[in-house]
Amino acid sequence: MVEIGLATLLNSTPAISALVSNRIFPVALPADWNNQPSITYQSVSSKVLYNFDGSKVITKRLDFDVWSQSYLSSKTLQLLIIKTLVPFTGLLSTGEMVICIEAGSEIDSFETDSRTYRNLAEIIVTYSS
Repeated sequence: MVEIGLATLLNSTPAISALVSNRIFPVALPADWNNQPSITYQSVSSKVLYNFDGSKVITKRLDFDVWSQSYLSSKTLQLLIIKTLVPFTGLLSTGEMVICIEAGSEIDSFETDSRTYRNLAEIIVTYSS
């Protein structure tokens, strides 16, 4: 799964892992989350192009949400995600060959219930598997 491969890539990036340690989660934060800087990711949409030779190229839109009690920390992580992923091409640890990664929307928000900043980085990845 390309999502796991990209999350692994982020976690292996020293600037990101220094801020989130291993707190990169699929879809939702854990119930016992303690407001430390964390990242969640989810697949939003995808389309598949089938080639005549049976191979396929997939374009998938992913949302990476950064959660933190500090706007500066949250915004920094959002920008680090983009800076890390957009120039990447090549083979992911999960076996997908990344052809291109683009940055989409950047959205900053504040969750009033948990008093937490949430900064979204939309990523569009094109790959073959």
